[in-house]
Amino acid sequence: MITPCGACRQVLLETEKRFKSPIKVLMYSEKGVYVVNSIKDLLPLSFGDEMLR
Repeated sequence: MITPCGACRQVLLETEKRFKSPIKVLMYSEKGVYVVNSIKDLLPLSFGDEMLR
């Protein structure tokens, strides 16, 4: 399966937060397509500025 790298995941997460809209990620493999409805599902323990407050 082809997945986004860590840096790409971070950029996608920040973009989701900026636009307040989930980004659907499609990951391809030989067995088919795996759909993730929000990048937060790929970064469940992400760190953001809200943790600094």
